[in-house]
Amino acid sequence: MSVRESFNPESYELDKSFRLTRFAELKGTGCKVPQDVLQKLLESLQDNHFQEDEQFLGAVMPRLGMIH
Repeated sequence: MSVRESFNPESYELDKSFRLTRFAELKGTGCKVPQDVLQKLLESLQDNHFQEDEQFLGAVMPRLGMIH
């Protein structure tokens, strides 16, 4: 029976404190993107949304969602 050697991140030129489990800590409980970065992205999408609508003024835009 062979014993598997422990993972050594330094052998892959990673920091010795590297752990894949650090990327899964927030799984399902929150966003991993920093709040300020996410806010800037959402603001830029909102600003661009109105500019993009101008090119579709003559088009029929289907309404998505539930019908009441």
